[in-house]
Amino acid sequence: MNTKRVVIGGVVAGLVMMVIQFIVHVGILGSRWELMTQLGHLKQPGNIAFLFHVGLPLCVGLVLAYLYAAVRPRLGPGPATAVKVGAAGWVLVYWSWVGIMFLVEVYGLKPPVVMFVTGLFECAVGALVAGKIYQE
Repeated sequence: MNTKRVVIGGVVAGLVMMVIQFIVHVGILGSRWELMTQLGHLKQPGNIAFLFHVGLPLCVGLVLAYLYAAVRPRLGPGPATAVKVGAAGWVLVYWSWVGIMFLVEVYGLKPPVVMFVTGLFECAVGALVAGKIYQE
């Protein structure tokens, strides 16, 4: 396993995933988050929220890159393997997180559904980026 390529691929994948999350949370869900803040359901994001929104995609990107490198010898290199890794990452990250959002029922239906669907795209793209960068 090429550790240097795993780290580089994971960081780049995490940065790409951050851009996707920015588009989702500001472009698609921004008005919903603003309304919920005005109604008192959410607080203005602070430093911890910022660290979470920066740190989580980087961690997920690194995990996706590692998983891709780990399964590549068995499943073969290429986009099909990367998409499978992305789907596995989506299950690990989004099913529990969005499931909690559904159970809490504070956010309404739109945010969890949007995050669930775009999360699959985000993880697949992140794994594709990591897979493209990774080489033995």
